Amino acid sequence: MTSYFLSNPTATSAILANHINQEVIYKTKTESSSETALAAQHKHPKSTKICSNCKHSRHLADTCFQKGGMMEGKKDEVLTAKMKSRAEKGNTSTVANTNVVKRDQAGQAYILDAETGEAILLAESPAPVSITSTDSALSAHTDNPFFGYQTWTNLNFCDVDNDDYNALVALLDIETPETSVNWCKNGKEEIEPEALTAEPFNSPSCTQVSPNLGPFILDSGATIHISPDRNDFIEL
Repeated sequence: MTSYFLSNPTATSAILANHINQEVIYKTKTESSSETALAAQHKHPKSTKICSNCKHSRHLADTCFQKGGMMEGKKDEVLTAKMKSRAEKGNTSTVANTNVVKRDQAGQAYILDAETGEAILLAESPAPVSITSTDSALSAHTDNPFFGYQTWTNLNFCDVDNDDYNALVALLDIETPETSVNWCKNGKEEIEPEALTAEPFNSPSCTQVSPNLGPFILDSGATIHISPDRNDFIEL
């Protein structure tokens, strides 16, 4: 048609330009319609399955893992069966891109169901620990037998507690514990055993006791008696 207008001496430039624009518009619409039809062919048909239990689409009650469904409490099994079915149909690439295991901030593993769009929690498992190399991991376990465990060295002490802890560690490092205290010897002059023996005497209540009577012990009825005389104490 364009060649006809070019060979027609009566056709003006305006008519020719208008005809060319119409051809461009027609060609653009034709190509756009072809691409739309091609894309529509590759789209998955909308599922007409409606679960009679949870009222969600794309599955039936026999594979429903919600409360009341045939697979109640078996979300992992249902998901595994779906992934296996897709793999057998040759859709492994789609499954790999949609059903990816992820972890939240707390380390809990979950996956997103490609059909329902729901996040499904997997069995609880600790988050993998990233190790730069095998040698560094082996050296960490060799140098520190408590690697990975909570120990006193992982805690924060105040200055006083830290000094006490270091003193205790220093004592534990000694192969043969020793002490400078002699439990069989007094620090001051020897005291006769008779001096440490007190004989109670009967006295009515509200009786004045004269200090001139010598050392005495005031029985207050407590389980531990305290002498007012510092010399009665043995210093080690």
